Amino acid sequence: MPGGLTVATQYRAYAGFHGRPGDPLDRLPAARPQDFDLERRPPATLLQGLERADGAFGRVRWAGREVLVGLYASEGSSLRMPLLCVDADGDGTFEGLGEQRRVTSHTSDRGQRWQAELSVEGVPALLEVERVPRLRRVARLDGGVRRLQALETPPPGGVLTPGGRQADLLARVRLRAGSLLVGALFEEDGSTRVGFDLDGDERLDQPLEWRDTEAVRAQPGERAWRAAEVEVHGEAVTLRIEERPARTTGSLAAPGALRGTVAAGGRTLALFLLDRDLDGAFTAHEDLWWFGPLERLARVHEFTAETMVEGDEPVFVGGAAWRIRIVEADGTAHLAPDPLADAASYLTRRHQRVARDWAARLEVQGRAFCEANDIDPSRPRAAEPVAWRFATDLEGSLAAAREAQKPVFVVFEADWCQWCQRLAHYTFGDAEVADLLSRFVCVRLNYEFLSSTDYERYGGRGLPFLLFMDPGGRLLERPDRDPCDPCGAAVLSNFEAPHVFVGRLRAALATWDALRPGR
Repeated sequence: MPGGLTVATQYRAYAGFHGRPGDPLDRLPAARPQDFDLERRPPATLLQGLERADGAFGRVRWAGREVLVGLYASEGSSLRMPLLCVDADGDGTFEGLGEQRRVTSHTSDRGQRWQAELSVEGVPALLEVERVPRLRRVARLDGGVRRLQALETPPPGGVLTPGGRQADLLARVRLRAGSLLVGALFEEDGSTRVGFDLDGDERLDQPLEWRDTEAVRAQPGERAWRAAEVEVHGEAVTLRIEERPARTTGSLAAPGALRGTVAAGGRTLALFLLDRDLDGAFTAHEDLWWFGPLERLARVHEFTAETMVEGDEPVFVGGAAWRIRIVEADGTAHLAPDPLADAASYLTRRHQRVARDWAARLEVQGRAFCEANDIDPSRPRAAEPVAWRFATDLEGSLAAAREAQKPVFVVFEADWCQWCQRLAHYTFGDAEVADLLSRFVCVRLNYEFLSSTDYERYGGRGLPFLLFMDPGGRLLERPDRDPCDPCGAAVLSNFEAPHVFVGRLRAALATWDALRPGR
């Protein structure tokens, strides 16, 4: 492939990329989803390591053995944002490294669904769990079964039963003489009553309009149901109430992977591809890939959507953009440079997606997190977001600062870093903080996409890692700064509540005003 790079490499260990560049590429086997059911009763071994508050647990056949999986909400949290767990090391608990994972979550017509990426038996895997609530439906039985759609818009004021209670389910039946409003009441004792609007007043408030239902023996393979019958204008109407109990199901799938090393430009680069949609192509938006210097692998704690790039997006290495062009059947991957790709545009899109995902997670913490971290939830939120520059190094932002004659505020962060996301959500989203940040050139550097040694050069220690500097890249600290004044420091490596961070911003601006040239 002219102008491109052909990679045929081998991956020999999950913790690192070993082997000689040019060796055959190692292909990890893909596995179609393995389905399983979960129940609320946990295995006894779990109680040794987890204070269980809520969850569901099950087993799935994987790599020749049964693997314990679970949907778990720790004490004080809820199943709105739980953990997905896999007993990858087979010790009967979820205490092993990487066995408890944060999830992405969404609600569908069927119920609540959670997904997480992890590793089982050294193979990247995708775990999905779905909780389907108890389902009740009403249908008309007259020689066949015609399911009735629940009324999307009940009559004004709803429909009250004789006891003043709202009907639990409403539908409409077509008759030869018109239509008939019907309803259902589900009692706490498990019984079901059905109401028929016999007088045509669009209400079900008369005792004679209600009938008890009788259990009907289900045929083999058929769900249990109950029925009630009434005659309206000479036409017999039998309503059938179908019921399916709540259940939690899951699936575990291995997306398949290619991984190894390649020599390019005098450097050893690592390549990792995940075929998440199981089509064998590795280049779809649902797929993921990672490409970078071998020495950067020490910074990648695990290969997930939070550390990798979508299959149809470029990876930026050494200031150049690379795309996957094709992966052949024998595992040879063809990469090609893309001179038109823009790192800032990709990182901006990625940030917007990650921020939406984390906003849903952080919403669950809500007031409890604010109280624990001295955050006043009544503080005004910023009307407009901060004008961030998303980049892979500091060079362009320092140039922009020199032109604008502004100080620079730098944030080193990662998609997977919860304290980075909390800082962005609670602190950078504060109105007073955002107003003060408008006086800086603000840059965010994603730790997974750095193309320079800026993090190490400034003594990076953990994430988030925040710096205040002048346009020349020198830290904004006054020589006479009181070491006991934390707000005067130009380096921060932890979370700060908005009202505390405001003091730090004002101190940095005061230092800039005192030290800037031409003052």
